Amino acid sequence: MDPIHSLSGDAQTAVAPPSPNVAHSPSAPWKTAVDLFRSTLSGGGDEWGGFATSDGPEDIVEEFRVSQLSRIQASRVHDVVTKMQPFVLFFERFARSLDVISNACPEIMSPAWGLLRAVLLVARESDTYFLRLIDMLQQMGDRIPRLKAYERLFGQAPSLQEALSGLYLGFVQFLAKANKVFSKKSRLFFRHVFWKPFEQTFQESLAQIRRYNEQVEREANLAHMTEQSRMIPALVETLHTTAASLLVPLATIRTWLDARQCHEELDTVNPLRGTCEWILKRPEVHDWTDNCEGRRFLWLHGIAGCGKSFLYGTLVRYLMKRGPCIYFLFCGADHERVTVSALLQSWTFQLATLFPQAREFVSKEIRDGTNSKATNAEVRSLFLALLELIPISFLTVDALDECVDRKELFRLISLIPDRFKVFTTSRSTPDIESNMRQYPRQYLHLEVTPDLNEADIKLYVDYELATDRPSCSEDVLERMRHQLLSESNGMIFWVRLMLQHIRDQTTEEEIRHCLNELPETLTKRYDCIMASINSLRPARRLLAHKTFFWITVARRPLEMKELCALLAVRPGADLSGAFDQDRRLLDPEPMVMHACGGLVSARGHKRTVYPIHFTVTEYVRDYVLEGSGTLRDMAAYYEMRQLTSSHALAAAVCIRYLSSDILTEALRDRFPATDEQADELFFEPDVSCLDALRYATMQWAHHFKEVEQGGLDPSLLQIARDLLDTSRPNLEYCWRLYWMATTAASPARCLREVDGQINPATENLAQEVRNPDNGFSALQVVTHFGLAHLVTNLMCSTSRNQTPR
Repeated sequence: MDPIHSLSGDAQTAVAPPSPNVAHSPSAPWKTAVDLFRSTLSGGGDEWGGFATSDGPEDIVEEFRVSQLSRIQASRVHDVVTKMQPFVLFFERFARSLDVISNACPEIMSPAWGLLRAVLLVARESDTYFLRLIDMLQQMGDRIPRLKAYERLFGQAPSLQEALSGLYLGFVQFLAKANKVFSKKSRLFFRHVFWKPFEQTFQESLAQIRRYNEQVEREANLAHMTEQSRMIPALVETLHTTAASLLVPLATIRTWLDARQCHEELDTVNPLRGTCEWILKRPEVHDWTDNCEGRRFLWLHGIAGCGKSFLYGTLVRYLMKRGPCIYFLFCGADHERVTVSALLQSWTFQLATLFPQAREFVSKEIRDGTNSKATNAEVRSLFLALLELIPISFLTVDALDECVDRKELFRLISLIPDRFKVFTTSRSTPDIESNMRQYPRQYLHLEVTPDLNEADIKLYVDYELATDRPSCSEDVLERMRHQLLSESNGMIFWVRLMLQHIRDQTTEEEIRHCLNELPETLTKRYDCIMASINSLRPARRLLAHKTFFWITVARRPLEMKELCALLAVRPGADLSGAFDQDRRLLDPEPMVMHACGGLVSARGHKRTVYPIHFTVTEYVRDYVLEGSGTLRDMAAYYEMRQLTSSHALAAAVCIRYLSSDILTEALRDRFPATDEQADELFFEPDVSCLDALRYATMQWAHHFKEVEQGGLDPSLLQIARDLLDTSRPNLEYCWRLYWMATTAASPARCLREVDGQINPATENLAQEVRNPDNGFSALQVVTHFGLAHLVTNLMCSTSRNQTPR
């Protein structure tokens, strides 16, 4: 271990290079070395007056180096060598030819060529002398700060101090020798160079420097170990007493990072027992995990529906048994899980959870920082810094193709140190493939082909037919099994959809007909399901469209109770009728699942609504946005036909819900006093009318801002002004809840986003936003979210002395 780099911060300061203008008091080892040198001089005199004890070794070496540079450049020797260079270069070009002539005609060429060779040798060696001297002085100068640090740190180690004196003496003797050699007249210097190379001239000095240098390092390591053994008991006691107070709770770290945990998502990719095990036997996987040199990346890719996520879950659980492993699952259906920022927030939190040193580092960042919530740039820098602290780990990510900023992700991957192993899965896209090929010697790829997962599909089909056997004859059952296996083309998800389709049939004749017309692709199956949905009676068809709408527009997947609450809002109604419990679904989960034709599922204990596959997310998004009539149906349902965009409708629903009288009454007696009570109100409200409170409070501004980019409808602006009416308590309720839940920075920080919209005549209003101590206002709210249209509207109203309504 390096004795200097392992020391405390105060000790490490000692190794900093000295300022050139600062005088150094002589240290004991240096003074000893100078005294020893002076005692060896003839007659007790001083042959070279440069070694005054008022200077330190760093001053002497640097002064000598500078003086020799100027001296060499001004010397006749250097001038002669410089003038000889064209001559030397000319003869060196023809050296081989002259050798041939000399051998052929020795009686003519040998004497002349021998003299020329001597001249060439002297010229070349003279130039080498100059370069070697300056190089040696540079090495000595670079070494001295470390030696000075040893003096300071281990001043009570006599053996080390003695070794340092010997090394300094070697420096002094080398300088004296160099001064003597380079002071010779030109002809004597050339003759000296010819007979003695640099190493031979300074052989004794160089040997002494090397010998004492090795002794210094040995003694420094020994002194360091002795010091450590003496300090360990005190350090352990100090660490035990201060660790608890220094470490920030993991819950606080998660909030500061805004980290999205993916453990529930990982639990959902738990394959059928006996399937996916083949990946653990693949040579590509063993080469990636066991090869310490190179082979940093493993890319698992395949067509949609081939079971990549289940293979990812299988391999991640295997890696967790081998060593530290962190994971992240991109999800196109969750807008909070599609960015590199979300990945880094999750990865950083997992590192802080797994490694004590990482948690200590993050805790210090939080304690020393000024933001109560980390910025994306801070999280990125923090993650890369943590990688320098922790041991080798596995970094894994699923569904790389569902990330919306893949260029940024590949830039990040290029910065990850070589010792880490990176595992990704995705469909194969041109940009992913080209980025992977930038590391031809470092990455392995494994394609999930039909022959690799054929046994898994067979096992899955046999299990499904055994546990939920269709009521049909054996020959139909056997045909079903054969057709599912032969037509799956490696897509286990296609098999799942076809089994669901077959089970929807009511007679054996229908099953036979179904088998005759099995769709070849996932999209064709979705077309069939959507056609069935559109043939439902209007109420059920509308329920499916409402679910698809919120799956597409919601910032994150909604819990079933949140979806039900948002469907009970009427943005076009007055505040007393904006929310009505009678509009809630009576038996929501089975009703939604049936209406959507099995394209969505409810996951986890919170029953969060997700599309069953990313291809469903893509299909539904296109269906909602590309003229299917879904938006028109939704606008009619919400009584807001004038709104023509999905975000406008979502903003209207969230804002009207927050403005409603029923919310006013519900919050009046329940408003939380602590962050913990706010979380409870958000996540486990005791009245169902508050089920959408968390989503609407956190996301209304996001939807509104998306609409601002394309222009605002007056009806939406009026709905927003109703919420911003500070004569009612709703806005302040939502505002306080927002801050208690996010612990974000001052609301004045977003003023810069809309400064261009502010009239200089209303600077007093801008000052109100900049200073949050001035109290609560509607302007403060909209400025924080950067809602430029509302800032302008409120300022215009205030400048006319109007109360915003």
